[in-house]
Amino acid sequence: CFSNNFGHPNMKIIFDLLKQFKSVLYKCSLELWGEKNNYIRFPSDWNEVYEHIKLMSALPNGILGVNPTMNPINAGYAGEIVRGAEEVGAQVSFMYLNRPKWFTLKSLPEDIKSFHLDKLYSEPYDVMDKCSKVIDVLEKSEFDEFKYHQMIASIKRRDKHRGDNILNYFPEWKPHFKGDEYYE
Repeated sequence: CFSNNFGHPNMKIIFDLLKQFKSVLYKCSLELWGEKNNYIRFPSDWNEVYEHIKLMSALPNGILGVNPTMNPINAGYAGEIVRGAEEVGAQVSFMYLNRPKWFTLKSLPEDIKSFHLDKLYSEPYDVMDKCSKVIDVLEKSEFDEFKYHQMIASIKRRDKHRGDNILNYFPEWKPHFKGDEYYE
């Protein structure tokens, strides 16, 4: 079973149905562990997502998995995802976006790539080890300037449409929004 754990009116019904199976692998699709998930997964509500994850972690016949898709914004936060998943006894399987093409790790500018890698390399060894695929992909990612500009333009459109601001959640991106009054 694969779910984003948001918008279901009564997850207890789903929980009760899943208990009827011999075994269940329940995978939670999310981008980050905590409130920052709401920004990337708009209009997600982390409180609801987390309550549903905790509920599904209690499945007597279940294995809980967390499946974040690594992207230019969240890659350096993989350690937070690992620690959060450990709280609820979940396994983590990192996935990588290839669509939209402007929101892949190829859009990642060098300063943010360094920020992400520094953040991951500062994790305790056991967490860093669980993030080794993310580190490897980040280190090998090649920058595509055209995709980067597409991504920045898309983030600006999305933020202004939602009345939100990436810098409220990810201040490391501030240099990339310089000169736009909305972000000052």
